[in-house]
Amino acid sequence: MQIKTYHNDDASISKLHRIRFAKVYETFMDNIPYEEWTNYIKGLLTEYGVAPGGLICELGCGTGSMTRRLAEAGYDMIGIDLSEEMLD
Repeated sequence: MQIKTYHNDDASISKLHRIRFAKVYETFMDNIPYEEWTNYIKGLLTEYGVAPGGLICELGCGTGSMTRRLAEAGYDMIGIDLSEEMLD
């Protein structure tokens, strides 16, 4: 069996495909319990002494759904993703 991995700059994935995927990403993620995830993450942050106002960097943030929710909860958020299209 051969496994091929793709990287953000891989020529076999066109920018158009990345743009299309970014536009439908939220549709694929519509059943994710973001509110539960947010509460769980906030609990972990509290447990580790990170209070609202603290700086958090979310790596692989996608379209930023969790980044926005944590920002709304008072955290100073930075969202990073390899796909520029996901951040638009």
